Amino acid sequence: MVELFLFGLVALFGYLGIRDETDEWNGGTHCDEPWIPFDISSQGCRGYRCDVCGKYIWITYPWIDRREAKP
Repeated sequence: MVELFLFGLVALFGYLGIRDETDEWNGGTHCDEPWIPFDISSQGCRGYRCDVCGKYIWITYPWIDRREAKP
């Protein structure tokens, strides 16, 4: 029973992480400028920023920014 509860928690937090990154990516920058890629971490996360408003995000999941991500 404990294993099922822990599996449910992991699934819930995974879903919430995906939803939050997707919402932030699709919400865009504060000034409606396009995201500019600035870094890729050693774990494969992609960093994007806006030079105009200073907002930045890190994308973890590969399907969220698949059209913009460079291999």
